[in-house]
Amino acid sequence: QTMSKTRLIQICLALLLVGLGLIAGYYIFSKKTDFGIPNTVFKQANFTVFSVDPSSNNWKIQSSLSGYDSAQNVLTLHFINSNNSITLNQQTTPSPFNDISNYSTTFLSKLHEYAEVQTKLGTVALTHPAELAGKQSAIINTQGTLMFAQPKKDLNLKEWESFFQSLSIVR
Repeated sequence: QTMSKTRLIQICLALLLVGLGLIAGYYIFSKKTDFGIPNTVFKQANFTVFSVDPSSNNWKIQSSLSGYDSAQNVLTLHFINSNNSITLNQQTTPSPFNDISNYSTTFLSKLHEYAEVQTKLGTVALTHPAELAGKQSAIINTQGTLMFAQPKKDLNLKEWESFFQSLSIVR
């Protein structure tokens, strides 16, 4: 009987440890940054990452839709407000943007740039790329990160400015 009591205690301790391990694992893998990006997604990006500041009254992150494409090295975040949504793709700025004179200007011209918006992050180019069947897209290259934003419905200049003004560096 002493042996069975000891064995029972060992089994209880083992189950307790397994339970604590499961709880810790869930906490670690489901935890999000202060900006709402799941850690499992965020940790894969090796560049400066931007997201909507949690105190923003206009845009909120849709954490469950966040993802990282490791083949393309692209972080995708989704944001929503009361009447629209934006998909924001981020990646390390490709070297031609830094190495080739006027590369950015030529690139934006090919994407049919039609306006620019000044924000705290820098200049945001608004485009209507043929690849998106003329839908709106916004592009900014800042702090080593190239970002492409596509809204579900077109935004006006003030709305674009508001969105990019709400972005902050997560890391």
